[in-house]
Amino acid sequence: MVDMAAMNSVIRNRLNVRDARFWLGVLIVVVLAVAIKMVYVRTAESLYSAEELPLAAISVAGGDGRITDIAVTRLYGTSNLTTAASLKVLGFDAMALKAPNMLFGLLTIVLIYLSVANLIKEEKSLYALWVATAFALGPPIIQIWSLKNRGGFIENIFGFALCIWICSRAQRTERRLAPIEILIVGLVIGVCIWSQPIGIVWGSVMMAFVALTFLGKDLKGFLLAVLLLLFGLSLGLMPLLQLNLLFDFRTLKTIEGGELVNGADLGMANRALALIKGGVPRVLGLKEQWSDGWVVGTTTGWLLYISFMLAVIAGGMQAMAACFRKRAVTVEIALLTSAALVLVANVVSSWGNFQLEPRRLLLLYVPFFILAGRFLYGRGAIGPFLLALWLMFSCYANISYISKHKHGYSNSMFIKLNGVAEFLKSQNVVGVYANVWTGSRVTFESKGAIVWFRSDYTPSSYGYLGDTVLLKDEAMLFNNNMPAEVGLRDKFLADLKKQGDVCMTREIQDVSIVYGCNREIELRSLSYLFSNSQPVGTEIYIGSDDQRIKTQQGEKKDSGLVSNGKSGYLAYGPYISLGPGKYEITLYGTSTTPATLDVCHAHGRKILASKDVQESVDLGGKSILGRLDIDIAIPVSNLEVRVRVGEGSDTAVEGIAFKRVD
Repeated sequence: MVDMAAMNSVIRNRLNVRDARFWLGVLIVVVLAVAIKMVYVRTAESLYSAEELPLAAISVAGGDGRITDIAVTRLYGTSNLTTAASLKVLGFDAMALKAPNMLFGLLTIVLIYLSVANLIKEEKSLYALWVATAFALGPPIIQIWSLKNRGGFIENIFGFALCIWICSRAQRTERRLAPIEILIVGLVIGVCIWSQPIGIVWGSVMMAFVALTFLGKDLKGFLLAVLLLLFGLSLGLMPLLQLNLLFDFRTLKTIEGGELVNGADLGMANRALALIKGGVPRVLGLKEQWSDGWVVGTTTGWLLYISFMLAVIAGGMQAMAACFRKRAVTVEIALLTSAALVLVANVVSSWGNFQLEPRRLLLLYVPFFILAGRFLYGRGAIGPFLLALWLMFSCYANISYISKHKHGYSNSMFIKLNGVAEFLKSQNVVGVYANVWTGSRVTFESKGAIVWFRSDYTPSSYGYLGDTVLLKDEAMLFNNNMPAEVGLRDKFLADLKKQGDVCMTREIQDVSIVYGCNREIELRSLSYLFSNSQPVGTEIYIGSDDQRIKTQQGEKKDSGLVSNGKSGYLAYGPYISLGPGKYEITLYGTSTTPATLDVCHAHGRKILASKDVQESVDLGGKSILGRLDIDIAIPVSNLEVRVRVGEGSDTAVEGIAFKRVD
């Protein structure tokens, strides 16, 4: 006879051993996840980037209401709230900036584990822990963005993983989502869209998934699910909608304007190719974020890339097969669709150099790891082998990256400005005009006591415009490590001298400080290319060797900017300010091929004049590409003159002349 007591004892012992192994595995994953984050905080991510300093959060934490409207509608709303709370509790420190996103990153690891465990239907799965470990010790880019307080990307990764976990719980028990779960999914999606617009992509998939689980089975349940999703979505989006109503729909204007207007538009086919060859490998850590070279060598890199992606693709095919077999929409299908749409969204809606900074692809971590882990489960030794291989690569990639950044950020734009804020406070300065890299650091280090603004002399991609009047208790800051800033500093001092004004100057840690001026100075009128004292007919020439003239597809030579045969902008700039009036703009250069000339401002969104030319014209010994007349009713800043050429172009730009005719 079978000794049932002995058998039960054996089973209990095996369960206890399994439980012990599981909880030991959990402890190891948690320790490893926290340890690598702390290593990054103390080394490669030891200091903050100016882009990580949400000024509205600094304002709230510092109790200074003067800067609460800075960039508040740039879709990154959750960062403002979580960072303000962290700064209030932990103080104005780099660790306080990292803490909220570190928490989001650690919780995402937990949700990845729980989701895989649900999909393989094992409550305490060591295999699901394997997958969670692969995410926890993932390559440098996910470690960095799990700490970066910028852009709402880690918040979206966390939100996506949270929704997948909620849905996988229901799928495991073969039930539809309860009303409270549907409401939470809608709310999370709304908040994530407020954090970053990429939330629209995966959010629409998850909402469709939830609704489709009811469709054809329960019409009343379907309608209720749609209503609950929309209600939760509306609640999540409410702060964003309210802020846009208060601030003239600034978010919508930001989305409409896009990013990197002067970047190289690769075209959809080339964008897709760049994603496959560059973007996805960078997200997987096989290529460094700003380098096209493989971290472990070309052949090894491609083998790792293919091996991991084969598991992801196989997991997707398995999900499609299960969907057709069960005639039901599954969580795996939602993951596969989300991954595909993230890739498509990057191809159809982005331009410029986003492949070199694949932030919008970071969301792929959730579907990639879950689909790969789901497929590899039950495949014998191949699953643990591939995951172990991935862990070994991630460890190597992290060690390699950290060894290159032992003391934090190497770029001067990211280092602390020791002494600058203290000096400004000693001079009773309460506001500074600076670029985002300098001004926001001063605001942070002064704990919100010193506000920063941007102006025509200190252009920036975003920030508080201010009143463009330099008051006696305000200062101008210029970063001497940036050539463009040095040129703007020299122009500002020259303009001051020309107008007869006197200010004090001081240099601290490569920052030029201009302060204590003898009177209030209107910066916009001071920065105009043509001053009021210059008569009508005055012509100002800016050569192509001037630092303000940029090129995208050209080379600077003695004869000027010469095209390299590729399509794109041969010349653009010089980002000047013009007051009201009529102007004649002449582009000097040579060309035997067609080109397009235009004059624009507002980062290329507003075209003042445009003209197509077939070839240059020789007038009195000077070769002219073309002339454009513009009539400015209100002052403009960051005015550009652009020369766009096609493939195989033979064009050279020597310079640009501006002439005031009225």
